[in-house]
Amino acid sequence: MHGQSNVVTTVYAESVNVEKPTHPIPVFIVDPISENREINNDMMMCYSLGKTVKLLSIIDIFFSCIYALYNPYFFIPIFISFSGYYGAKKYYTCPTLTYFLYNFFGNIIRIGYSIYFFSNIDTVQQNNYTFSFILSIFCGLVGLWIARVIYRFYTYMSKLSRGDLEHLRLLQYYRDYRVIIW
Repeated sequence: MHGQSNVVTTVYAESVNVEKPTHPIPVFIVDPISENREINNDMMMCYSLGKTVKLLSIIDIFFSCIYALYNPYFFIPIFISFSGYYGAKKYYTCPTLTYFLYNFFGNIIRIGYSIYFFSNIDTVQQNNYTFSFILSIFCGLVGLWIARVIYRFYTYMSKLSRGDLEHLRLLQYYRDYRVIIW
């Protein structure tokens, strides 16, 4: 420390020419105070269906996690169910449509396979598998009902404008919603 001098080095800044952008910058203006906007019937229905789809996808995630303990291929439905939850939470159509297609085609295949399997076994075996067949068909019909609820949510989201969807994204809690099961 004894041999060092106290020297201060200064740095000079140079000016740089800033050019104006040649193309317009897209801006989406949203009212930040979401309580000031009206909520129409389509928005309220979309909000309610979104809550229902979130609940159904959480149930689906729970059972898929249990299935994934048995077989690692069941991690794929966890991600698809999570995309349904994310689409319902953020009001995005693409993840919601993915979740709908997964539910719809999965349950059609479940019902078709159950009918095919049950019709191709002999009558002695049919007596042993009657309860399993009825339960499988029932689960497939419940799954198609869930797919119907998801599709209704998707159609209501498609009807709304971008501003309405953004308003729903900003809306944290709306007290006049209901869980829609049909």
